[in-house]
Amino acid sequence: MKRILMMACFLISSCALAQDVSFQKIPTREGVTQGFLYSAPTQTFASAVLFQGGSGSIGAVGTKDKGWSRNEGFLAGGTARFSMNGIGAAAMDSPSDRSDLNSGFRSTAEHGRDVYAVMSFLRQQSPGKPVCLVGTSNGSLSATSAAALLGDQGPDCIVLTSSVSVQPTGYFHQKYAHFFADADLTKIKVPVLIVHHRDDKCKHTPFEPMAGFVSAFKNSPRVDFIAVEGGQDHSDACNRGHHQFLGIEGQVTQQIAQWIKNLKITQ
Repeated sequence: MKRILMMACFLISSCALAQDVSFQKIPTREGVTQGFLYSAPTQTFASAVLFQGGSGSIGAVGTKDKGWSRNEGFLAGGTARFSMNGIGAAAMDSPSDRSDLNSGFRSTAEHGRDVYAVMSFLRQQSPGKPVCLVGTSNGSLSATSAAALLGDQGPDCIVLTSSVSVQPTGYFHQKYAHFFADADLTKIKVPVLIVHHRDDKCKHTPFEPMAGFVSAFKNSPRVDFIAVEGGQDHSDACNRGHHQFLGIEGQVTQQIAQWIKNLKITQ
């Protein structure tokens, strides 16, 4: 079923108490480790790998008291928020052999292996529960690429938020703006949710083209679209404001969690 859903932001009470956020590091490829922030609820119905946009580096260092992440974007700072909604969440940082995910790395088999390792960690933590890949902005390419590359070993669903919706042109833009449809979307065979703010002012992520991508996931059993309204604008249009769902992070997270829960995926 392929549908378009409309959302006016409203508050839904949280459904699970989150545990503390911790920093984890696991081996992925030979000589490479992958760090990520992790938080799990007391009752888990699903897990999610979170991919922040920009360079993909969230600065997952520090201490519990001072804060684990230097990047407080929608997903970089979202592990506890997803956990409060019953989803065990891992927000990925750059792997140990890279300082960022630019220059095409999000589309590589190496990145897919890193994602697979984090998914395996989540499946060990919550056996039998579905795992979803959730990307925002540039991070949406990580979600689509991993789902396409990993196939049957990949996620049970993907969520794309504030995605780069126009093909970048020129060397600078191609290096730093990651178009989610650069992945082979026809290889994605799991449910897809697209979430986008109507007033997103980041020049790489205009709202208008996004509804047209619903039909691009030709082999997905279900593609839904949520058009978001409300929240706070900001002069930093790509790093804050509507692009990062400023002021409505909780409501958008709750809508995503409810969509995943409604899928009723069984392992």
